[in-house]
Amino acid sequence: MIPYIGDVSKNDAILLAEFAKSYNTILEFGCGASTQILANYARGLMISIDTNISWIDKTKENLKLLGI
Repeated sequence: MIPYIGDVSKNDAILLAEFAKSYNTILEFGCGASTQILANYARGLMISIDTNISWIDKTKENLKLLGI
C-alpha cells in the first residue's frame, strides 16, 4: 500500500513510487498527492515547486499526517 491523501489512481501511485526509487534528484512542478508519494520513496533530493500557498500548506499538512 502506497500511503497518500488525494486523487491519484493506484496505478499512477505505483508509477510515481517506481520513478522516485530510480533517481537521486526529483524536481516536481505542482505539489499535492504526487508530492507525498515522491517524497516517501525518493532516494535523494526531492524539490516540489508551486505558486499556490494554500496547496503548499495543505501538502505540508498531509506530509505530516503521513509521517513523511
